[in-house]
Amino acid sequence: DAQINPARPILESTVFLGAPADIVSACSRSTGSTALPPKWVFGPWMSGNAWNTQREVEKQLQLNDELGLPATAAVIEAWSDEATFYAWNDAQHASEPGDHAFGLDEFSFPAEGRWPDPKTLVDRVHDRDMKLVLWQIPVIKQLAAHEPRCEQHERDEEHAIARGYVVRNADGTPYRIPDGWFAGSLLLDFTNPEAAEWWFGKRRYLIDQLGVDGFKTDGGEFIFDDRVTFWDGRNGASMRNRYAMAYIEAYRDFAGPGRITFSRAGYVGAQSSPLFWAGDQASSFKELRAVLTAGLSIGLSGVPFWGFDMAGLSGDIPTAELFIRGLQMAAFSPVMQYHCDGRGTWDRTPSNMAARTGDERVVPIYRTYANLRMNLLPYIYNEAVNSAKSAEPLMRALMIDFANDPAAFSIDDEYMFGRDLLVAPMLYEHVYERPVRLPPGRWLDFWTLQETQAGPCTMLNHPSDIERIPVFIRAGAILPINLGDDMHLGSPTGVRGTGYRNLSFLITSTPPQEWTFADDEGARIRFVPCDDGLCVIADAAGAVRHVHLLFL
Repeated sequence: DAQINPARPILESTVFLGAPADIVSACSRSTGSTALPPKWVFGPWMSGNAWNTQREVEKQLQLNDELGLPATAAVIEAWSDEATFYAWNDAQHASEPGDHAFGLDEFSFPAEGRWPDPKTLVDRVHDRDMKLVLWQIPVIKQLAAHEPRCEQHERDEEHAIARGYVVRNADGTPYRIPDGWFAGSLLLDFTNPEAAEWWFGKRRYLIDQLGVDGFKTDGGEFIFDDRVTFWDGRNGASMRNRYAMAYIEAYRDFAGPGRITFSRAGYVGAQSSPLFWAGDQASSFKELRAVLTAGLSIGLSGVPFWGFDMAGLSGDIPTAELFIRGLQMAAFSPVMQYHCDGRGTWDRTPSNMAARTGDERVVPIYRTYANLRMNLLPYIYNEAVNSAKSAEPLMRALMIDFANDPAAFSIDDEYMFGRDLLVAPMLYEHVYERPVRLPPGRWLDFWTLQETQAGPCTMLNHPSDIERIPVFIRAGAILPINLGDDMHLGSPTGVRGTGYRNLSFLITSTPPQEWTFADDEGARIRFVPCDDGLCVIADAAGAVRHVHLLFL
C-alpha cells in the first residue's frame, strides 16, 4: 500500500529482487555508501542525562575504575549553557557580535562553576583510553520565561535571522517549532552552506582545542509545515524527513574522520552517517521487545550500526532482572550503552542499580558482560568491516543468513550478531527457559561449547538463568577474540581500543572457504583450507606480535 500526496500525485518506486541479503545490500548501495565507525564505538558506553557537572562525570569515571567496569566512551548530555548549546554551562565570556566564533581562550571557567576545567576533563577521559561525546540539537532555542537572559544567544539569533540562516515560513518570516519539544525555537537551515559554516564555527573549538570525539545529534524531526522554505529552494513537503539527514550529515562532515555522530532521526541513506539509536524508551520488558524489533527493522532498512538505552531510560529505574536482560542483549548488539535518566536517584549506572534494587548480582554480572564485550571487540569490529563493505546489517534478522529456511522469515525474537553468533535474548519477566529455533546445521553453545546438530525443524528448550542468555556459534566459524591473562571469556583486558592482551582465534572447525581477519592497525591474517587441514598466513603489523589458535 502507498499513500499519495494530492499536491504531488506521483509515485516512483524501485523494486529489488533476490535473497534478503542481496535485497538489503542492493537497496542500501542505491542510496549511499555505509560509514564504518571507529573501533572504539564497539566497546561499552556510559551515558548520562543528569551528569551536569564536571564533578559528577569524574565521580562516575572513578566509580567505574574502582568497580573494574570497562568503558570506551562517555556521553554527556547536560554540558552546555542550555541557550547557545556551544558554551559550557557557567562559562563566562564577553558578549560578541553574532558572527563571532569563540575560541577556548575566550572563555573563563569559575572554580565554583559546574565545569571548572573542561580541557582537563576531556584529557582525563582520554587518559583512560576513552572517548567523549557531547549532546547537540539543531535549534536556536526559544528561552522560557523562567530561564535567565543570555545576551550572546540573542545576538546569535538576530544574526541568523538577518543572514537567512534559519528555515522560513512561506511568507518569509522565520519558522518556529509550533509546539512540543523546543516549541518556539528556530531551526538552522543546513541546506545553506554559509549557515552551516557559521554554526560549526561556533563549535569548532570543541574539536580543535578540547579534542571532543563526537556528537550525540538528538532531534531533527521538527518540520511540521509543508509550506516552509529552505535556502536551496525545497519546501517542507520535500524536507520533512530529509531535514534530519541534512542536519546529521552536516555534523558528520564537521566531526571528520575518527569521530562520530550518534543520531536519533534519519531517512533513506542514513547509513552514510556512523551511528543511530532507538530514542528514549521506558524501562519495561515490553519496550525491550520493541527495541529488538526496531533493531532488526533498521538493519533490514540498510542501517547496520544502531543501539538502544540498555533496559530503558524513562520512568523509575528498571528491576534488576530487566537491567540484566537488557545488558545481555546490548552486549550482543552493535552499540552497548547504558543511559541515565535525569531525575532523582533514577540513574541507570550499574552501581546505582545495585543500590536501588538491593540486588548484589547487578555489578558482577555487568562487569562480566562489559569484559566479554571487550573480549569480543576483534570479532565485532571484523564483522562491522564486513557490514560496511557488504552493506548488510551487523544485527541480522535470521532471513539474511538462512534464506533457504522458511522458518527464518517468521522468527522475530532471535538474530545473528555478525555472521557467526546466534542470539536469543530473554524478553519476558521471571522466565528462565525459552524455545530456541536453530537453523539447519551444526551449532556450538557459546558458553559450554556443547555441540548440537540442527535439522529442518530443530527447536531447543534452552535453560537460561539470570547470568546468561542463549547464544550459539555457527560451526565452521573462526571467532577472533581478545582474552585476559586467564584466557577465559569475561576476563578483563583493559579498555584500549588498540592493541591486544591475547589475540586469539577460536576455531570451531576448518572453514569451508578462506576467511580473513583484518583490523584497523594493519594486521591481516588469512585462514585457508588446505590438504593438511588449515593453513594460517599472517601479515602481522602494529600491536600484533603473536596470536593464540584455540582449536575445538
